[in-house]
Amino acid sequence: MAKLNYQILSATIVVISLTKVFALTDEDKAIVSAIMAPITADCSSEHGVSEGEIKSAKDSYNTDGLNSCFLGCVLKKTEFINSKGLLDVETGLNKAKGLLKNHDEFDKFEEIGKVCSKVNEESVGDGDSGCERAKLAFKCAIENKLEIFF
Repeated sequence: MAKLNYQILSATIVVISLTKVFALTDEDKAIVSAIMAPITADCSSEHGVSEGEIKSAKDSYNTDGLNSCFLGCVLKKTEFINSKGLLDVETGLNKAKGLLKNHDEFDKFEEIGKVCSKVNEESVGDGDSGCERAKLAFKCAIENKLEIFF
């Protein structure tokens, strides 16, 4: 029961965050919830991130307190980070495009992705794991007005 509640909380955070940035329909919200809940739960379990830590990051719009490999896991599973540990905006956006029916809202998401692709130029110390780069990508997205979406 605790795992189910955690997945519901995670999915709710995703939906609420995306709703603030994008004009999501109820159908879109259900799709995003269904996709993100197991990803967030798996990554949380793999990297020891608690519900409280996720809620705190969401409430403060700051991912500094989250395990960077949790963030990397989420972005890898959504294909925004590739096997080389680089932000792969094109692949991630292609996957996300089917989720966001409103083209204007998708364009905003795409613009932020392109701005944040600059994180691939940053030096990181974890090679192709993608953890540090994911942290940089989340920071960039937050700075560019994208709500935390996990």
